[in-house]
Amino acid sequence: MNGFRMRAGKLPHLIAITQRATTQDSTGGQVETFTPFATVYAGVRALSGRELEAAQAKRNEVTHKWQIRFLAGLAPDMRVEYGGAYYQILWFDDSG
Repeated sequence: MNGFRMRAGKLPHLIAITQRATTQDSTGGQVETFTPFATVYAGVRALSGRELEAAQAKRNEVTHKWQIRFLAGLAPDMRVEYGGAYYQILWFDDSG
């Protein structure tokens, strides 16, 4: 542990993180859906100007930066659901 502590007030938004799942439909075909992985509190910040330009140099269509506490099992093929919108997780940094 590196002594890093995150203040709870910095994470005011309750978000759902979902993961891809494949199921069969009534005709036997495969259908891709998303199933719940975790519900956590997060901080969110819309990227603007220079930050957005720099972020998009690494990944396409980066619009928001989400911050959560460490979450074991988080993967870049998951997505965030918040406020009726879906945000694909393109990259994350778990270095603290």
